Amino acid sequence: MPHQVLVAILMINLLIAMMNSTYQRISDNADIEWKFFRGKLLAGYEDIPAAPGPLCAEYTLGENRCN
Repeated sequence: MPHQVLVAILMINLLIAMMNSTYQRISDNADIEWKFFRGKLLAGYEDIPAAPGPLCAEYTLGENRCN
């Protein structure tokens, strides 16, 4: 009986340690991931024309040079 209690306490301690290391790893990478996806989003804006279709003749004619 005392061994089962000791094993249960050790297993809970191990679970807490594993959860802590996982949280720390995710927390360390969060800033890098945020900057990467922000850069990817801003790079996608380069494909959007500067002026709407009716105001940009090149875009309307299909040449897509209206940036």
